[in-house]
Amino acid sequence: MKAAILPYIFFLLFSSLHASPTTPAGDAATKASWESFKLQVYSRLDLDQQDLMEAAVAAAGEPSLMAAGPPTRANPNPVLTLQDLARRTAELNLPVRLGTYTTGYTHAIPSQEVNIALAASYISGVVVQPGQTFSYNAAVGPYSQANGYGLGRMFVGRSIVPSIGGGVCQVATTLYNAVVLSNLEVVERHKHGLTVPYLPPGQDATVSEGNLDFKFRNNLPWPVMVHAVGADKVLTVSIYGREKGPPVRWEHETLETYAKWTESVEDPETPRGETRELAPGQDGVKVRSWIVVGTPNGEVRRDMGISTYKASPRVVGVGTGPPRPSQDR
Repeated sequence: MKAAILPYIFFLLFSSLHASPTTPAGDAATKASWESFKLQVYSRLDLDQQDLMEAAVAAAGEPSLMAAGPPTRANPNPVLTLQDLARRTAELNLPVRLGTYTTGYTHAIPSQEVNIALAASYISGVVVQPGQTFSYNAAVGPYSQANGYGLGRMFVGRSIVPSIGGGVCQVATTLYNAVVLSNLEVVERHKHGLTVPYLPPGQDATVSEGNLDFKFRNNLPWPVMVHAVGADKVLTVSIYGREKGPPVRWEHETLETYAKWTESVEDPETPRGETRELAPGQDGVKVRSWIVVGTPNGEVRRDMGISTYKASPRVVGVGTGPPRPSQDR
């Protein structure tokens, strides 16, 4: 048993739950999403961790973890619609879009989609004054059911585990890219342990309440405002200011690659004599990243560091269940 990870899994499942569970969502789509989520998560854990997860989830009330309560607070200056945006940028005299970035989240389960849209609503309309530092965790957290978040995916080492608030990292990542393209100062950024499916390696930003944050400083002489919208599985984050800054573009160099491997696990849901893929796995990579900033005297290269992402295994389930009836073969 990997004892070191067990308290962490307990923390992920229970630290953010209500004292009394939320009403379980009973519709077929929710149940199907839950079963799909369990398959993806459990296939990446060893047997002891699976037993622990089953017990924890049963105690919490399975699909109820997919749901979330109403937020306990609201963004005091939400800017979500185009009409809101036009009104707010006019009020603040911030007519210029400095930088913008879009990511998709077709990979997200329904409750993770809610998390992404909710986190976007918490930062949309936030104004950062000259010299002020913005903290993502302060603006978006705590990542709890009481604050409106449901269940999503989170990386722990080479595994994917359930986490209340899973998906908020995608909003942090998309904001990070909008900040970089706006030529604002990045104060704190952390990369994921595995590559993420929604943008190139080296451009991501992960967050964890009380541990890892994303922060940027407004190094301009006027305020800037964040606009963020997550809807229809598309997330866009933009930064607005008073004068257009220099052009900025990302560039990367692959330094090393790490191939995924295949692991086999007993799978009681698959008939004996058959196998099925439980997790596709992914390759790892080490990249050097930088941005190129245009100036009146030519382009300037700014180093953005080296990011290393682990490989994760392809998991194949070897059937231990009852054999398939001969007529079905």
